[in-house]
Amino acid sequence: MLIRLQLILSVIALPLMLYSFITKDYTLQPYATLLFGLIMLIIGLVQFQNKSKGFGWLFLFISIYTLYTSVESFLLK
Repeated sequence: MLIRLQLILSVIALPLMLYSFITKDYTLQPYATLLFGLIMLIIGLVQFQNKSKGFGWLFLFISIYTLYTSVESFLLK
């Protein structure tokens, strides 16, 4: 279930990131960052399920930081 959700979010995030990179239009970047944070959260949860607590905590902290910066960029608009 989590792997499918990770795949769906990745398929949505990749075109957003490619569009921003190719056109140099960064208006969609906060959405891509939000999706990236959610993907990192899911990866962390999968790592916890696989009994890999070190990587689980690492991805959890990365996702918290990424989600924080995404929310902050939404608030600064």
